[in-house]
Amino acid sequence: MIRRAKRNFYAVSIVLIMLFVAKNVLKTMNHLKLMGDKMIVYRFDKERFNKNADKGIKRILSKHLDYIDNLEVKFIDGEEWGTVENYVVGQERYCLYPVKKEWCSIEEQLRII
Repeated sequence: MIRRAKRNFYAVSIVLIMLFVAKNVLKTMNHLKLMGDKMIVYRFDKERFNKNADKGIKRILSKHLDYIDNLEVKFIDGEEWGTVENYVVGQERYCLYPVKKEWCSIEEQLRII
């Protein structure tokens, strides 16, 4: 009886761990829009930014453009604005928000789950 209880406890623990991991994997992927077996990834595009951004924003970000060009932009649940997370300029870390979709290129990737 005790052995069966231990086995059940371990089985429940494993299931809970698997659910926790699956939940966190889905949380990290919530910025991706899934389409069939492919997902859409937004990447910051320096050329599109220079074409579509306001003059003041261009001036503010001019020293960062080479560093953030082609980095992934995360859009959460259909939000209009996205974020470029954890990039480094010089020796300082930055996070850029807000990023418009019109400043990004769109890339299709195969889904891994």
